[in-house]
Amino acid sequence: MRLRRPLTALLVFTTVGLFVELLLTRHWDGFWQVAPLVLLGLILPVAAVRVPPRAAQIVMASCILSGLAGTVLHTWGKMEFALERNAGLEGWALVRETVKGTSPPILAPGAMIAIGLLGLLTISREGRHDVA
Repeated sequence: MRLRRPLTALLVFTTVGLFVELLLTRHWDGFWQVAPLVLLGLILPVAAVRVPPRAAQIVMASCILSGLAGTVLHTWGKMEFALERNAGLEGWALVRETVKGTSPPILAPGAMIAIGLLGLLTISREGRHDVA
């Protein structure tokens, strides 16, 4: 079954969509916000041209790590905001207030994890890297 082209198309579509969303939300305040933009920018050449499999794997694994880091950073940001609004919060009340609300969205960095996993799936097939 030939899934390579549909997977590559999905990878490119998702990458471009997330890249545009991050640009529109001005997601470039410091290293941790720029990192996903850089990684997303690297995915397109990986998908478009034949690169060494190890290089492609590093880019995709970096996307997964970026998503994990982003989830932690978004959670810390929301926790700080909840504590600024009510310094007495602790325990489950703090967890509840951290999870509530939308900004920054805790699970949004999960898109980077999904893109990294999709990229690894796209490039892996018996050790070959024939994306196109």
